[in-house]
Amino acid sequence: GSDPIDYFQPPDIKEEEFETFIILEEERLQYDDEERDSEKRETMIAPLDSEAEGGPDDQRGGHGYHCGICGTSLSSRLCLLRHRTIHTGERPYFCELCGKTFRGSDKLLLHKRTHTGEKPYPCDLCGNGFVSASKLERHRKTHTGERPHVCGTCGKGFIRLSGLRNHVCFRKRAVRFPAGISA
Repeated sequence: GSDPIDYFQPPDIKEEEFETFIILEEERLQYDDEERDSEKRETMIAPLDSEAEGGPDDQRGGHGYHCGICGTSLSSRLCLLRHRTIHTGERPYFCELCGKTFRGSDKLLLHKRTHTGEKPYPCDLCGNGFVSASKLERHRKTHTGERPHVCGTCGKGFIRLSGLRNHVCFRKRAVRFPAGISA
């Protein structure tokens, strides 16, 4: 079919085994030598037709796979198929506990930790635990004082890019509506 998730669905697999299959297949594709196993991957993931590269608008270039919708370059066809869910809105992974859906199995795994309370990444400075290595890295900046996102107007620094964005929005609003004048 033309639906990208169809490319992943292997025949003769039970629904409850599907998530495990996807995780194992993602790991296999991530570590396989792309040139050596490219023909094998073609038959396992996508039908050998005009959409074998991910879709009629997608193309394989010298630097990997390119999304025909936005032009983003990706390293493998699996990455391209996962990327395309941004455009299609597909969220094929869902949490059995709360029903929330996700684009990737990795995001579902992180989400499940909110239910279990698992925080496998402890801070070596204060002992606080975190659900992912990236959240631990962001937290460590609170200890180091590092504030890599700096306002170009006032020089104030922020740990998170979202903090800088909020600051910039607030400053723009303050300029449009000086003190005492509401929106």
